[in-house]
Amino acid sequence: MAEKSQELLRSYVVACRDDDPDEPDFIPTDEAVWTEEMLPVESMLQCFGRFEAVEWIAKEIATRVNDGIMNTAPYINMLASGVVYKVVVTMTAEGKLTVCDGWHRIAIAIIRNEPIRAVVGRRA
Repeated sequence: MAEKSQELLRSYVVACRDDDPDEPDFIPTDEAVWTEEMLPVESMLQCFGRFEAVEWIAKEIATRVNDGIMNTAPYINMLASGVVYKVVVTMTAEGKLTVCDGWHRIAIAIIRNEPIRAVVGRRA
């Protein structure tokens, strides 16, 4: 993967970041060093167990249908074909993962047992 500048990666993070600054492991965007890398399934299993990921995605799809939000195609397509778009996570020195953006994509990558492209922030 070609190395991207911190400015470019930070702008991507700012555009899609949706995590909680009150979380104990929160790392502010400008206090992190950001890299683009492949996140292995083993790391993502901190977020969901395999069975939990299946249950959660099924519930998310059912909720959208029940609420009249019929746009479930992105989830169905990712389940069938794989995840295309990057997720944004931060990682502590101990390897603890915090999802900033991409819960659905992470669950689907776990279900498919595939690594996922990620923008990863670590405390500078």
